[in-house]
Amino acid sequence: MQRPSKFLRPVAIFLLVVGALGLGASIPVMSSYEGKAALAQRVEKDTAGDLFGDAYRNVGEPQEYVIEDPKAFVEPAEDGTKRISEDYLKEKGIYPTQLRSIRAVVNYARISFGIAFLLGLAVFAFAAKRSIPPQSAA
Repeated sequence: MQRPSKFLRPVAIFLLVVGALGLGASIPVMSSYEGKAALAQRVEKDTAGDLFGDAYRNVGEPQEYVIEDPKAFVEPAEDGTKRISEDYLKEKGIYPTQLRSIRAVVNYARISFGIAFLLGLAVFAFAAKRSIPPQSAA
């Protein structure tokens, strides 16, 4: 019969590697999205607004969005806030991804990879403990 430590060590190493790689990869992924994010207000074209000076109507509150298509942005608001055309997003089928949603997903992934890493350490310790041959009484 094969000893459990021979099976557990590869599992432990796999968990350690996956956990470490996942945790390490989450850092550049998050910094990449944070670099692309901009505080912006989604707006829709408003025909009645043309009469009063502003051709756009706000949709929701300003949020940090990750929009990679520069054509989605229209002229900034009077206070300097970037504005995203809701009509353009709908036309092109672009979903306005909020940075806080990306942060949540990355944090959940970090938790999962951290658990995998800790589980790998525990399995490795258990396998090492099991591989110590029992001392015979002489």
